[in-house]
Amino acid sequence: MGLLDFTQWEAISFASIHTELPVICLSLYFAFLHVVPGYIRPGKGYSKELKIPFALWNLTLSLFSIGGSIDVIPALYRAVTQEGWHYSICADGYWFKGPEEYQCWWWVILFAYSKYFELMDTVFLILRGKKVIFLHWFHHATVLMFVTNGLILGTGGAMWFCAMNYFIHSIMYTYYFLTNVGLYTFVRPIAPLITFLQIAQMVGGLIVTMSMGYMQLQAVGWSFLEDEAMRQKQMEACHIEPSYWKNGFLMYLSYFILFVLLFLISI
Repeated sequence: MGLLDFTQWEAISFASIHTELPVICLSLYFAFLHVVPGYIRPGKGYSKELKIPFALWNLTLSLFSIGGSIDVIPALYRAVTQEGWHYSICADGYWFKGPEEYQCWWWVILFAYSKYFELMDTVFLILRGKKVIFLHWFHHATVLMFVTNGLILGTGGAMWFCAMNYFIHSIMYTYYFLTNVGLYTFVRPIAPLITFLQIAQMVGGLIVTMSMGYMQLQAVGWSFLEDEAMRQKQMEACHIEPSYWKNGFLMYLSYFILFVLLFLISI
């Protein structure tokens, strides 16, 4: 069976069965991050040799993100306008098993698996002799784990994170591509805008995760001391694993702080 023959169930099942994949990939990622920079002098990397591959890489991710935005954002919009906010963040996996007009499972699954490939961003940075800041590798590593978890759980509200990320990346990677092909002077003014949009994405993530948490905690009397009966009540109020929104909230909060600091440093 080829990749294009996968059904949504098989693609999700593959992630569920092979939970070792994020561990293996991130282990190799951190090993590369720790070892390889020691063999490349700062500013003495392979920028010239990698100029064309890096440009093509950014163009590919740009077109991929635009394609995802075109499919996911309208589907999410239909779900919100026709079913409401609660449905859009709490319904059980509507992006792959709900009404057809809300389904966009192919692009959501591609989004989840694309986080493995996006680790190549770091590889390019290191090989080009660039410094890799904490925010960069922390973001890539935690996103991979969080998105994989959302895919395995079939979380409906994960569609919000997917839509926001596709939109931001469609702009960000287009900017990187244009910069890499010599148009930096023309696109430089939008650099602060990209950071601002990234901060806005983190605010959006916080709103979604806090909404999930509010609905679940309201159903059980705002108690964090959970048992199986309490978990069932939480799932009835908002059909997600309680740990999912908690991890998501902490992740987006850390991103928000780090991106704000980056924005303040850059202005």
